[in-house]
Amino acid sequence: MRFVPALLIIWLGFLGWANPLPVHAQQSNNAICVLAFADDNRNGVRDGGELPLPEIGVHLGLPDGLIFATHITTTQSSPFCFDGLPGGEYSLRFAESVNHQPTTQNSVTIPVENGQRIRVEFGAAPQAPILTEDAQRLLQPAEETRLATSGRLLLALLAAVVVMVLMVGFGAVVVSVLN
Repeated sequence: MRFVPALLIIWLGFLGWANPLPVHAQQSNNAICVLAFADDNRNGVRDGGELPLPEIGVHLGLPDGLIFATHITTTQSSPFCFDGLPGGEYSLRFAESVNHQPTTQNSVTIPVENGQRIRVEFGAAPQAPILTEDAQRLLQPAEETRLATSGRLLLALLAAVVVMVLMVGFGAVVVSVLN
């Protein structure tokens, strides 16, 4: 009979009765827009021809360090915007990378007032990744760790059988509880 409360909660969740009431926040048109660029000449300013820098983590949070939004930059030339921000002070941090050397500040505190769209650009100079022989060996899987196609098929079949047995067992428990 321990399963009854859990099943009741699941059942009520499907019916929509166990869902919390929606919270309606006041919408705002404030935004902080971010763009990371490859600062090829390392001057800290985005010059013509310097392309967007993908795969840079951008963290938006409060000045006390609480992060509440994250974005990974792409190759798009338009900035990504954290939209709908209420007025206040925000902390913006671009994640450090071993593959890039920052040429601009990677952490700033930004005050946002009503109706503002603030653009922040982060410059970094790409560096050639340095891989030692040990690191290169780790990146290449050894021959004995690879499974043959037949081994992978057998493993998938075994996993499917285990899942079916578990589902039949779960169904039996549900039927016995309902009866």
